[in-house]
Amino acid sequence: MFEEFTLEQVEAYKKELRSKLDANDAGLDLDKVESELQELEKREGELRAKAAEAEKRARIMQKIAAGTVRANPVANPVAGGEEEGKAWRSLDDVLASKEYRSAFAKKLMGRSLSDEEQRALDTAVTTTATTFVEASSSADGVNNGGLFIPTELNLSLMKELELVSPIFRDINKTNFAGVLKFPYAVSRNEAKRKGPTKETTENEDGQVEWAMLELKDAEISVTIPVTWKLEAMAVDQFYGYFLTELKNQVSRSLISGVIYGSGSDDMEGVTIKAVQKTYTGTVLAAIEANISAIDAQKKVGAKLYISTTAAESIQFSKDSNGDYIFPLTLGLPKTIAGYPLEVDPYLKDGDIVFGNISKYARLNTVEAMSVTKDMIGKKRRNEYTAYMVAASATQPSTIVYIKKTTGVGG
Repeated sequence: MFEEFTLEQVEAYKKELRSKLDANDAGLDLDKVESELQELEKREGELRAKAAEAEKRARIMQKIAAGTVRANPVANPVAGGEEEGKAWRSLDDVLASKEYRSAFAKKLMGRSLSDEEQRALDTAVTTTATTFVEASSSADGVNNGGLFIPTELNLSLMKELELVSPIFRDINKTNFAGVLKFPYAVSRNEAKRKGPTKETTENEDGQVEWAMLELKDAEISVTIPVTWKLEAMAVDQFYGYFLTELKNQVSRSLISGVIYGSGSDDMEGVTIKAVQKTYTGTVLAAIEANISAIDAQKKVGAKLYISTTAAESIQFSKDSNGDYIFPLTLGLPKTIAGYPLEVDPYLKDGDIVFGNISKYARLNTVEAMSVTKDMIGKKRRNEYTAYMVAASATQPSTIVYIKKTTGVGG
C-alpha cells in the first residue's frame, strides 16, 4: 500500500493518523487505520535499513578515496550464509539472522567478529540509534543506544514465560513500536439471514460502536552480572546462560504487570478493569456464584485461571461423606461448567480470574528489548542491563476477578 512512500511521507502520514486518533474523529474507519499503521511501520523499517546501508557504503567509499583502506575489502551487503542477491531489508530480518545472533553474544563478550557478523551488528546498531521517541512539551525524548536482542532470544524468552503463566501465554501480544492506543468494537449488529425468496433484497447498513483501548506502559529493566572468569565460556553457552538469567529476572516483573499492574504509572493488569468480586467460602462456590458477572457473549472462549492455593482447595474438596470430590490420582478437573481450568502460579493466594484473556486483553511491546554493557573492573565482572517498554490494558467489564477476603478456604 505504501511501497512508494519516502521516509518523510511515512512519518507525516503516521503523524496525521495519530492526530486523528487523538482527536477521536468519528468518521475514521478504525480497522483501516490499524491496518495502515502496521503497513507504515513495515515500510519505515525497510527505509531505515536501506538508509543505514547507504550511509555505511558512503563511509567506506570515503575511506577508499582517502587511501586509508584498499578497495577490495568492501563488504558485500548480502549477509553471509543468506541466499545470494537477498539483502536484509528491515531490522526484523537482521535480528532474525544467525549472523546477528552470533554477533550479539560475541560483542557482549568482547570477542572478535567475522565480516558477516560485523555487517549484521552495524546494521542493527545504526537502526537502533534511529529508534527514538520525539521529545514533547510534557515528556523527554528517548534515544536507545543499546543492542537489540536477537529475535531468537526474544522468542525463547517469551516461550519460557508462557510456560509458567497461562494468563501471560493467552494475552494478545503485539509489537507495534510506540503505539499505546488500539481501537476495538464495543458492539455491532448481527449479519442477517435471507431465504431464497429475498435473494435480491439489499443488506441493511452495518452498525459498529467503536471505543479506544488505551494501554498503560512501564519500563522493565534488569541487570545481569557476569564474572570475567565466567565469560570464558563458549558463545552458545553464554547465550543459554544469558537467556536463563533474563527469564528469571524479567518474568516476575512482566507477568506481574500483565496480571496486577495498577495502571497508574505502571502497566494495567487484567484484574484492574475487571468486575471485582470477593468470597469467603469455598473456591467452587465462588466460581459458581460469580462467573455470571459478565454477560453470555463475553463468556465465549472464556477460561478459569486459579492460583496454586485455589487449585489445592479444589483438589482437596470433600463431599458430605468425607470423600474427595476429585480423586487425587486423577488430579484437577480439566473443565468446570464447560470452561477450561488452568493454574497460574503468579496469581495471589485464593485468586480466580475468569474471562477470554486472548480476546479482551492486550500486551504491546512499545520498545523492543535492548542490552547495554558496563565493565566493573574492581569486581572483575561485566554487568548487562536489559531494557524494554511494555504496555497493557483490558477492555472494561470483560473479565471477572474473584478475590478471597480471608485465608484461602476449602
